[in-house]
Amino acid sequence: MWKTSESSQTNKAPLLAALVTSGSVFVLAQALPGPGLLAQSAQAPDPGTSKFEVASIKPVSQGGEPSSHIGITSNSARIDIGQWSIRQLIIKAYRIEPYQLVGGPDWMSSLRFDIQATLPQGSNQKQIPEMLRSLLAERFGLVSHADTKELSGFELTVDKGGPKMEAAPPELSARSLTA
Repeated sequence: MWKTSESSQTNKAPLLAALVTSGSVFVLAQALPGPGLLAQSAQAPDPGTSKFEVASIKPVSQGGEPSSHIGITSNSARIDIGQWSIRQLIIKAYRIEPYQLVGGPDWMSSLRFDIQATLPQGSNQKQIPEMLRSLLAERFGLVSHADTKELSGFELTVDKGGPKMEAAPPELSARSLTA
């Protein structure tokens, strides 16, 4: 159980980010305690979602002793995430590409955490993103909202009379175009 100190209640920084994927915009709003402080949110994810059986989250001190490992490893029983930022966790949890996470303050990339979690019996690796979403909601207070938004753009189409472009001469290689 996470303990909430008085200082962590007043030292929360708001986060607002948008996820843009193929015609849909996802807005994430969340509050995270300042560096070195963690608080458990009273907000719970949907009851039908998968959750880690047990999870330990520790902030990585900046400029301090490095973690025992960097990256993510998992097996059928547990997952170990070393020195991941909130941005990386959101990208993994929502199965998006890094360029699709738009906005948010700089500390989303700079604050890093070590997470060790036990997977529930009978779960599989495909459920880890859903479990990460639950973890982000419960421990970091992340709230997401999906909304569809029309965006302006351009469409490249072929003219009725066919394409008017010609092939590039062979002497123009990809290398000469970048020089």
